[in-house]
Amino acid sequence: MTINLFYITRDFAVCVTDRRLTRSSGSIVSDRAKKIFQIQCKDAQIIAAFNGYAGRNMKDSPIDWILRAKEVSNMNLIDLIPKIKKILENNLNNVREELGRLSLTLTGYWQGKPVLIHISNYEHLQSKNVLEKVKAPMKTEWFTDDFIFVQTGSFIKSKESALLTKAHNFFKRGADRNEVKTMLLKAARDVPYLGKRSGVVGTNCHSVVLDAKGGYTAKPHTVGGATLIEAPDFIGLGSTFTEIMIDTNPSEEGPAWGHPETRNYVKLTDLNCPDCGNPIPTGNKQCGVCDYRLSE
Repeated sequence: MTINLFYITRDFAVCVTDRRLTRSSGSIVSDRAKKIFQIQCKDAQIIAAFNGYAGRNMKDSPIDWILRAKEVSNMNLIDLIPKIKKILENNLNNVREELGRLSLTLTGYWQGKPVLIHISNYEHLQSKNVLEKVKAPMKTEWFTDDFIFVQTGSFIKSKESALLTKAHNFFKRGADRNEVKTMLLKAARDVPYLGKRSGVVGTNCHSVVLDAKGGYTAKPHTVGGATLIEAPDFIGLGSTFTEIMIDTNPSEEGPAWGHPETRNYVKLTDLNCPDCGNPIPTGNKQCGVCDYRLSE
């Protein structure tokens, strides 16, 4: 499970998502999962994030399914959405029904106008209905307006109405993109901090801010800081960027990143926290569950 928050106006779009990957039992696999990515197609620039089924391993998420498909970006959005829906459905055919709950939400600018598209087999935004059993084929919902705010995935129901009101107030007073990103990041982190921090939502997050006129900023938000920065994947016209990592604290032998053929290529294996035993991603300075601080 995860939490995704989307805020879109005529000028900018912001998405914040947590990075925790858990097993069906609820135990933590990692706090560095990538659940957010970007697509630039012929007539749209989009931020997308998924929640629900995250694949069999770290290299088999719904994002990876889409990245492996051909000519994803060389399409108009109206044709791309059915293609993505089919990709998701085809991959879910091999997943047990009780595990295959999946939503993909895409937001940004289609022909210069705000848009949000939701593809899901278990949660419907228009009816605010969450199905106990998955339903195939997946349902697609389109939203276009000058202001859209959507939350998907896990959330504290008692806080949901207050967050929606806050988002509307931010829009009414013309809050800028940095204010909105900060507000969404706090809201996402409230979920684990107000509950059990060892639960299905983590404190590490990703954010993407998209400008309606073009350009974007993508940033990881790691509790306690990190020396290894991972950026969301990007599918663009004629080019795709994946596994984007920056080592900000290289050793005397050089950076711990590069092509797989080089001996310094970083091995992204998680360390078990000496205090609580939960995984700490490579490069993180602090445990996201108990705040144990690693020595530098």
